[in-house]
Amino acid sequence: MNEKDKRYARTEKLIREAFFKSVEINGFVRTGVSGICDAAGISRHAFYAHYDDKYQLLDRLFDELENDLMSTMDTEVLDRAKTGDFYPSAQRLVSDLTRNKDIIAYLIKCDRVRLRAIFNRIYMDHPTSLYVKDYYRKIEEKDIRLYRAYLSSALIGFIEEVLSMEGEMDQEELLDVFYNLIDYISGYYIKQLQKKR
Repeated sequence: MNEKDKRYARTEKLIREAFFKSVEINGFVRTGVSGICDAAGISRHAFYAHYDDKYQLLDRLFDELENDLMSTMDTEVLDRAKTGDFYPSAQRLVSDLTRNKDIIAYLIKCDRVRLRAIFNRIYMDHPTSLYVKDYYRKIEEKDIRLYRAYLSSALIGFIEEVLSMEGEMDQEELLDVFYNLIDYISGYYIKQLQKKR
């Protein structure tokens, strides 16, 4: 990496750290480019060399998280979910949550609805579409949309609570709780989908 690339990467890191700190203190709505620049010790010009505005920064953070979570999707997890074995799914979710806990905590504060949509796509839609015939047509039906919204909101709420309990649960306890939650949610959701023609 040349010196210019190192400076760019360093500035990127400073911007993100300042953004997270500002979101923690002020919330996303009251976080501004000037505050980010002041906290990062950089000029507005340096910020704009990286992002058009705070919304583009937020978009990039969401995209990076979604790409990271999707990259951990493997065929073993999906194949075992098809048979009703959701333990590997729980392991994957705990691993994803542990690896990305800080960014998930900040993104919940910025846009809970958007984070829920990402979790829908990765943990519900993608795996379920592989073994429920006409899945994407079925999720357009009102009652299924309501089940899906309820279940994904429950998952996000659960994740939020787990993040707030930092250190109160070890990995095994967390895995056990997530497994029970995923087993219940997935089983119920799939039963509702299978009732549809």
